[in-house]
Amino acid sequence: MVCLFDRGWYPGLMLQDQCAQLNLKARAIKGEVYAYEKEVEIQLDHIESILPTPKGECLKKYIELLLNGQWLNALEYEIMPEFCKKMLLIDANDWADWYANTRAKS
Repeated sequence: MVCLFDRGWYPGLMLQDQCAQLNLKARAIKGEVYAYEKEVEIQLDHIESILPTPKGECLKKYIELLLNGQWLNALEYEIMPEFCKKMLLIDANDWADWYANTRAKS
């Protein structure tokens, strides 16, 4: 369960425990899961501003994820609460659909 925030061309994701601290209702979402190599993880760390020096916007977490009845180890980048205070909370469980029907039309 997560909260999604509008960050423009991609969503910010916050896990349920952080949502609860901000009195936000978390929800199950539709998403995509990819297998990756360590080299890709390093590239993602740069994209998410974890490397070379963390900027404090996102926190890198390793989580367990239930996918098609199977638990998987997964990597996620969670937006920090102080960065989402000025962002729109997305009231949808499918960010791509929300973006296509709401954000892209504005």
